[in-house]
Parts: sequence; C-alpha cells; structure tokens
Amino acid sequence: RGLFNRPLPGTTEIIANSIVSIAFLQLTHAVLIGGMIRTGVLDDRVGPRARLFLAALGNLAGMCFFLLLAIGVWEPMWRAIEILEYQGEGGLRVPTYPVRVVIFSMSLLASLAYASFFARIVFRGQLPRQPLDGAGHG
Repeated sequence: RGLFNRPLPGTTEIIANSIVSIAFLQLTHAVLIGGMIRTGVLDDRVGPRARLFLAALGNLAGMCFFLLLAIGVWEPMWRAIEILEYQGEGGLRVPTYPVRVVIFSMSLLASLAYASFFARIVFRGQLPRQPLDGAGHG
C-alpha cells in the first residue's frame, strides 16, 4: 500500500474472510480446554450439586447455540457451494464458500463438544475441565 499509494486489490475481502475462518477454526479447541467465557460468581457461592446443575445448564446452552448456528448456515453454505460464491470485484475475487463450510463444520464440532460435556455431567456427575488460569496451567 505504501509503495503504490493505494490499497492492494482484494485486501479487504481476504482479511475479512481470513479473520472469520481463523476465529471459527479455534472454536472447538476453546470449548475443549474450557476457554469459553464463564463466570465464577455463582460457582463460588453454591454447593456441588448446584455447581453441577449450572455447568449442565451452561453446556446445554452452548450446545444449542452452536447447533442452531450450524443449522442456520446450512442452506446458505450449500447455496454458496452451488453457485461458487465470491466476494469482491475486478482483479481479485475471493471465494466465500470455504468460509461458510468452516463456520458450519466448526459450529457443529463445538456443539458436539458441549454435548459431550453435558453428557458427562448428567450421566457421570463430573464437571467439565475448568478454564486455564492466567499462568497457562490447567
């Protein structure tokens, strides 16, 4: 950009699609390591059974949210694949259908991760892995 004093064609499209893909590719890992946002305000003030209930409720909500997201992107994903959807005009057109596939598949995997945690709580009475602390130790 500095060399030619104008933006490179397609930069906006590449960056926009890359950021979404990178975020969703990390999603399931974040769920599995307990890295999703949660609060300990209630956990610190309730007993073990209530803590299990809250964890089950939170995992059920996460499972439903990402399952609904996967369902919501299903049809637009197939439409984008069928028409080979692109973003941008002129010199550089960026395909958007791979990003839609990433959103669908990673949302589905995140939903399955939440479902496995939910099942562990309900059938075994085990809390899922707790988030990592600030030092990076689990």
